[in-house]
Amino acid sequence: MLWSTGLKYQSMSPKSSCIVRSTLSLILAIALSACGGSNPSDRLVEAASDAESSDEVQLVFKDITLEQGDNQGQLLWKVHAKSATYSEDRQIAIVEEPLGELYQDGKLVYRVEAKRGEVHQDGNLILLKDEIKAIAVEDEVVLEGNELEWRPHADVLIVHNTLTGSHPQVEAKADQAKVYSRLRQMELIGNVEAITHTPQLRMNTEHLVWLMKDRQVVGSVPLEVKHYEEEEATEQKLTDEPKTPPSHTALAGGSMVDLENESVTLMNQVTLTAANPALEAKSDSMTWDLKSQSVGANQKITLEHLDEQLTLVADRGTVDLANQVAHLTENVRVTGGRNQSDLSAENVTWSFGTEEVEATGNVTYRQVNPPVFLQGARAFGQLRDQNITVTSGDRTRVVTEIIP
Repeated sequence: MLWSTGLKYQSMSPKSSCIVRSTLSLILAIALSACGGSNPSDRLVEAASDAESSDEVQLVFKDITLEQGDNQGQLLWKVHAKSATYSEDRQIAIVEEPLGELYQDGKLVYRVEAKRGEVHQDGNLILLKDEIKAIAVEDEVVLEGNELEWRPHADVLIVHNTLTGSHPQVEAKADQAKVYSRLRQMELIGNVEAITHTPQLRMNTEHLVWLMKDRQVVGSVPLEVKHYEEEEATEQKLTDEPKTPPSHTALAGGSMVDLENESVTLMNQVTLTAANPALEAKSDSMTWDLKSQSVGANQKITLEHLDEQLTLVADRGTVDLANQVAHLTENVRVTGGRNQSDLSAENVTWSFGTEEVEATGNVTYRQVNPPVFLQGARAFGQLRDQNITVTSGDRTRVVTEIIP
């Protein structure tokens, strides 16, 4: 290949320099002509319109196309540049205004451009700098930043230094992104902010993995997820400050956003807060369905009504955020309120908008002031006013009203 010619020369007079230029042009013409009969994937230089010599043992090419193939003859990359300067000592080409196509397994996977870059002789590394832009062709993801690395044998494209990414479903910014073309996977690292348009979420964390083929966004470190009303979220961009507070906010140690089914799985010390009324749901694992606006937990769940100072605990439960109703099952306990009441049952349906409650299965009710203890099969009433009716069953029809 032309890159291994090992040409060396010294500073000469202007006249001698012209002779060297002519000689170099001839050598280049012969080299390029010889390359013309070889496999195109084995050529590094396809065409050069001009070449010049300098004291620094460099070759300068204008309007040049560089390309590199693998051992099987498949194209790895092709870069066209306004100019390229080759330094044999550094074994790299410095390119200006490069436009490139990057391939994996013979398939075009990225289109790239930048202000300047470096192409290394071994063909296993391309560096681009300043105003870089990369398009993942299959998934239509556009990445922009200030530095890019392409390592074809490792199948990784790395974008450094103020990355932003855009897609019809997801927008993101981070300190760094790593994209794997075969896996169709993108890893976002450091100061990650991302929004999804369907469902309408905004996420802040230090690490996210976007599984583009599976339409999932996965987080394995602590993160904050905010959900906005539809009319707010559809208008907002990643760079915009939201005009209104989020309708729901979740904190968790990990998450998985399913873009296809519009759901979020939250894991590890999860806290989800609803704004109106002020309700907190806590569990070690929750499934948040954005379509039905509901939250479900198949393990211990705690609900706190912050305004009324009520706490509900159960082994399992679901919360209908749209209709403001919670359905709790197994070892349910409701505590707090004005009279420090304590209600326990096997099943509880609680409307946290109206404070109405219905409990069934081994119901017990305690109250501090005045002191009361009741047992029955069913209870219903209004928690805010501490007006609870407990029945012992259909046969006895025993009803007791407790009014503070």
